Amino acid sequence: MQVPVSGKNFTYDPKKTSITLATQAGATPEQCSALAKLKLKEAVQSLVAGL
Repeated sequence: MQVPVSGKNFTYDPKKTSITLATQAGATPEQCSALAKLKLKEAVQSLVAGL
């Protein structure tokens, strides 16, 4: 991946992004971890589908 340079700084400006949000009241740490993995998978699939 190429990152544009602006002066002395690198500028990261992705062309596509994806955000997934979820909550689960009273979830255990294991349930939170499983939900996070699921949402990450959904976000990656969303980005890949847009390519």
